[in-house]
Amino acid sequence: MLNLLYLDEYNLNPDYLETVLRHELGHVLGLGVIWDKRGNDLVDEDQALYRAETYAGQSYGELLGTGLPTAIPLDRDSLTHWDETLFDAELMTPNAEGIGDALPLSAMTISSLRDLGWRVNYGAAEAFSLGSDRP
Repeated sequence: MLNLLYLDEYNLNPDYLETVLRHELGHVLGLGVIWDKRGNDLVDEDQALYRAETYAGQSYGELLGTGLPTAIPLDRDSLTHWDETLFDAELMTPNAEGIGDALPLSAMTISSLRDLGWRVNYGAAEAFSLGSDRP
């Protein structure tokens, strides 16, 4: 597996650089890049959804407060990130926020690593909640 990372001067702010590196490391570990490869069938590409019947789908249901496995909206342009509009400041959305803005690693993203076969530590999850303007 190969993943390239390009940095520009804006990215050299230490706080921003850490956030970008954490995000890109997620891709190196397989987030978004092998969701539908190597026998994984985690994404419904036609609907731009990460499947409900997964560990990440269960975590999303918990985030919604229903406790029910729920399909996760993906960024329609790439199908390799969580939906920016809904998940705005989560680490694995496609757009970084401003310098100094936290992008937490949610239990949902950690669960996606588990879906890929990684042994995970949910204790590493950072506090994350959906905004009040969610659909």
